Amino acid sequence: MDNDFLITLFSAEQARRSRVIFGLLKNITTVSTLYGGLRYQLLDYIGFLPNLTEDEYSQTIETFLQKAWLETDSAGQLLLTAKGVAAQQNYRSQHVIPEHLAELGSINLSAWQDSFLLANQIVSELSYKNKQYYPLQVGPQLMFLVRRWYYQVRGQGLTEAWIADLESFLKTLPSQQADNFAATWIGHADPGEVQAQLTLPATWNQFDFKVWQWNCYLAWSAYLRQRAFDNNSPIQKLWQSIAVKAPLPAPVMQTLRAFEQGLTLENIASYRRIKIGTVREHLLTAAILLDVSAFPYQRFLDEGILTYFATHLQGNIDQWQFKAVRQSANPMEFFYFRLYSIQKTKEAFK
Repeated sequence: MDNDFLITLFSAEQARRSRVIFGLLKNITTVSTLYGGLRYQLLDYIGFLPNLTEDEYSQTIETFLQKAWLETDSAGQLLLTAKGVAAQQNYRSQHVIPEHLAELGSINLSAWQDSFLLANQIVSELSYKNKQYYPLQVGPQLMFLVRRWYYQVRGQGLTEAWIADLESFLKTLPSQQADNFAATWIGHADPGEVQAQLTLPATWNQFDFKVWQWNCYLAWSAYLRQRAFDNNSPIQKLWQSIAVKAPLPAPVMQTLRAFEQGLTLENIASYRRIKIGTVREHLLTAAILLDVSAFPYQRFLDEGILTYFATHLQGNIDQWQFKAVRQSANPMEFFYFRLYSIQKTKEAFK
């Protein structure tokens, strides 16, 4: 990673918690982290740098503080300084910035990239009728999934359909980008070109090249998502069967479905053998990750609660305090408060 990339995730107008940003990048999806990501409009970065270590991250933040790119507020949150804004602008002008990040939460990016490269190698070798080759090493589970996909799509016309799928997407890219992207693929007697072999900007480092590749695969995922499902498209089948993720983690989805079927929070906790606090966390997670129209806010926030909150919670949502509306020790009060904050944030960011 280019450590300076992290400066792009901070703001001069909104104080941000360092731990929230680290948690998002590492896919540590506590409700606190997810809510912070929602407020910072950084949810699309969930899992963007899964291999980032805490030491590397902490050292980078400390360096930013020493360079006076960041400063801390009275609550220990971080803000960009004038120097930090300049550093951020400089990074954006010299390096590759992630694109199509909305797709990152909807697919397994590494599985999509690796499965495509392996599948492309398989189809390429098939076109040469070559069965003696060393396949790309992708791990046993992904290898199994790609093999299963191949047995489903193999047959007359696979090579032609594969090429048609490739050309269909590549035509949506600028010609130079399309040429460079295709050159990285593995095929018959072709190991795929590396950064030094491609025509790329001289300012790019290895992290830029990696992000550029991710951008291409995320753009491809967005392209496939927009198309109606085509049962004759081998690449769409590969993407659908291996890359696409459920919109919510399985435990969260199970809790939400149970609630939608009419079970109370207590019923759900008993039925699923989990704590009622976990049920509340699951529902808040669903509210954060789903579109505002897809979560049943009205089941919790009745007119009385909405009126009370609207009277006592005004101005910048980042400044709202639970103590301003707390009336008792009932934990549902904080649940309502946080749910209302989520709803109002989503409505404001539409």
